Amino acid sequence: MPSHPLDNAIHSALSGPHAHLARRRGNALRYTADMSPFMALPDSPGAADWANLAALAGPGARVTLSGPVPEPPDGWQVEARIPLLQFTGGGIATAPDEEAVRLHEADVPEMLTLAELTQPGPFLKRTIEEEPPCRPCSSPARPKESAGPSPSNWHAAATG
Repeated sequence: MPSHPLDNAIHSALSGPHAHLARRRGNALRYTADMSPFMALPDSPGAADWANLAALAGPGARVTLSGPVPEPPDGWQVEARIPLLQFTGGGIATAPDEEAVRLHEADVPEMLTLAELTQPGPFLKRTIEEEPPCRPCSSPARPKESAGPSPSNWHAAATG
């Protein structure tokens, strides 16, 4: 059973600080499709949780999960399992950067163009609503030491 919120990060976010952004059916959670592709199940999902996830996703939809996801039940097809490292940021000293600029909805077209060019991962029209990001600047805070990785397993599955 996960002991840290980052062990099941999407579920922790959608049932915590991002609860106002969550779409919920039973214990299955998701962001809206125009915000993020991520969905979440509890740490030990049962048959009802998987059924609720399928209903939340819609027929034939692709589902992207992270964290401690066991094998899906019959009727699901795993398209990919991508092991990743999750950096927790522990031990990194940060400092405010006076050159950082808060980004807003008017910046979204430029942000989408940059995300399309660089392919950093999912960034969609409403992703900015998750947390107001800051525009990169010329003198970012530098880590004093390397943050340690935390293993994370990511799945993409399609409902039957």
